[in-house]
This record gives sequence, structure tokens and C-alpha cells, in this order.
Amino acid sequence: FGDGGSAFDPQDYGQSMREPLGAILRIDPLSASGARAYGVPPDNPFVDAGPEVAPEIWAYGLRHAQHFSFDGAGRMFINDIGQNHIEEVNLGIAGGNYGWRIREGTFATGQGIAGGYLGYMFAAPLDPTPLQYPVAQYDHDEGKAIGGGYVYEGAAVPELRGKYVFTDLVDGRVFYIDSTGLEAGKQQAIHELRIFVDGRERDLLDVLGFENTYAPGQKRADLRIGRDNAGELYLLSKGDGWVRKIVAHTPHQT
Repeated sequence: FGDGGSAFDPQDYGQSMREPLGAILRIDPLSASGARAYGVPPDNPFVDAGPEVAPEIWAYGLRHAQHFSFDGAGRMFINDIGQNHIEEVNLGIAGGNYGWRIREGTFATGQGIAGGYLGYMFAAPLDPTPLQYPVAQYDHDEGKAIGGGYVYEGAAVPELRGKYVFTDLVDGRVFYIDSTGLEAGKQQAIHELRIFVDGRERDLLDVLGFENTYAPGQKRADLRIGRDNAGELYLLSKGDGWVRKIVAHTPHQT
């Protein structure tokens, strides 16, 4: 669930554990328990934390973790959409606190500073409690909102094997990082995947962008990513309604 509020999480649900918001929940949908229509697994990290903590919470401190996925090794990747500055790729850690709203990525938000949040981004000092920091992050010079992502385990693009591939859903950019040796807080270099459409390298925002109702006069791609059971990746675009498979580019011979 997202943090459930308007901008900057005014109810502080990200750091509060009373409500199951700003969090990833883990439940057993097939086992009703008391007044609940579902069960809470007994090995959830906060299941015995007391009445002020929602036992469904598996990880918290997330603003808008719209997408998460697992790779073949069982690692969990969580993409968290930022407020105004930072987009995050995180490793899923049971019981992890990912920092929102006191942090956006590896930066402090300025919570508690007179004047609010905007304009108060700076390197985070020592945290009062341990936080889980991203394995990769980018700012809004490079995109607007992180979309989905998967570790590529297919065969169509050998050069991408073992790379975590993800999108910026607004600007339509496709990025990847090396997924080997990832550690929370240790930043991986982000690379951009060059995309060819009909044999020509293209900016996907130009190919499939449509009117952005959140920002009139600008385009929006609404670019998502999917994966099939063979590990191949697909780009899904709301603007034109297409599903495109990612394959290796073979230059035309002349």
C-alpha cells in the first residue's frame, strides 16, 4: 500500500506502524483469523510487536511501492516512487524500514524543519534507527516516477542476463543495473537501454507518448514492464495500447 495521504504523507503513515499503510503486507488469504477474513503468518516480522503495530506489515517506510518482483534466486526488488526528488530500487528485507517520510532515497526530506519539505534535500546524517537504503536511485532530472522491474533471466538478449531492468513510467526510459553482489545502501551505476523501434533508435516518449493530464502541455508514456514464464521481458504502453517484446537489435546489413 501507498502512504494513503496527500503530498508528503501528512498523517505520517510511512513511519507509523499502527496502520498498514506505506508498507508491504504479508497475509494468508486462505486462513481467516478472528474478525479478519485472512490470516497473518506467524513468522511475520512484527507479529508479536504489540497492539500498536499492525501484524500484517512485512516492511514499511515506503511512499508508493507500486511494483515489486522476485528473481530466480528469491530476491525481492521493490521500486518506490518518490515525492519530488528521488526514485528508488530497493532490496526487500523482512522488517525493513525504508525511510519515508524522513528520507527520500539516501537523502533527508527536511521533516521538522521550518518551511516544510521542498528545497531541503541533503545527504542523510546518522539515522536514529537503522534504515534500508536503495541499491540504485535517480533524481527527477532523469525521470519522474519509477515503474516496474525484473531481473532478466531470458535468452533473447544475452547481454542483459543478470541485469535488473526497469522503466520510468512517465518519461518512457528503460534502465538497468547489474544485479550481482547487491547490498542495501551500496549504489549501483544505472545504465540506459538503447531502444530501437522499426530499425531506428527512438525516444519512446516520442513513439508512444500521450497528453499528460497531470502536467498539461507535456507528454506521458505510462510505460510498464512485464515478464513471461521464460524470463523474457515486454514493454506495455498505455498511450497506444501495445505490448512489445524486448529482443536484441540486429543492425541492417548494407
